[in-house]
Amino acid sequence: MQLSSCFQLILFTMISVTSGPGSAHEAPGQNPNPLEPCPGTPNCHIAEIAFSERPELVFDKLVQALRSTGAESVSPEPGRLYVAAVYKIPLFGYRDDVTAQVVSGENGETTLFIRSASRVGHSDLGVNQRRVKRILNTLQKL
Repeated sequence: MQLSSCFQLILFTMISVTSGPGSAHEAPGQNPNPLEPCPGTPNCHIAEIAFSERPELVFDKLVQALRSTGAESVSPEPGRLYVAAVYKIPLFGYRDDVTAQVVSGENGETTLFIRSASRVGHSDLGVNQRRVKRILNTLQKL
């Protein structure tokens, strides 16, 4: 077995200490999460964060943040305030999926739900949680 194959096997079978199903939200709100739940593996992270800005503005900033944080592809659906993006893991070439939806609440608040998940493997060593935090930090700076 090649060294890189062995490393990949170890990497994706290690137990991770990152959030998996039922991940804590950044700012739990009133709106139900419209995104697919995380599977029973620790290679997925979901966050929710509230904004005081208009939903369309948050969505536009989100699309910018995804592009500026290195998404390989970004597919926005402005009518739904939904976006799907793909990130490529540089070392191995695996791809991870990020989906996000902006929801307008009854009280005028705007909530962003974002999910990052690996396509393969059991553990991600915290990659998806760090990616979500990086996207949210970038979005809040825009």
